[in-house]
Amino acid sequence: MVKFCLIGAGLIGSVHAKNLAQHPKANFRYVVDIDMEAGRHLAERYGAEFHNDVGEVLADDDLDAVIIATPADTHTQLIREAARANKAIFCEKPHRNPHRPGRCMPR
Repeated sequence: MVKFCLIGAGLIGSVHAKNLAQHPKANFRYVVDIDMEAGRHLAERYGAEFHNDVGEVLADDDLDAVIIATPADTHTQLIREAARANKAIFCEKPHRNPHRPGRCMPR
């Protein structure tokens, strides 16, 4: 079973949360959001644990993967943090580097 964290409790995050909760091979462990009310609500709805500190969650060695469902301007930093923590990453929108066309992630 793959243990997931959802980062982002907004509209698209709620779609991913529902899918995670229903998937037989997913263990929906965490919801992370800076909006504590929205994050807690979504976590409670699907039996996950709420956190507002992504670093704390990424430090969980048992966590396998993250779904990033946050505003696009947050993607680069969240992808980097998740990659450094050796997590599998699904990012809701394709990421591009506006400063270097053709390169997905700045180095």
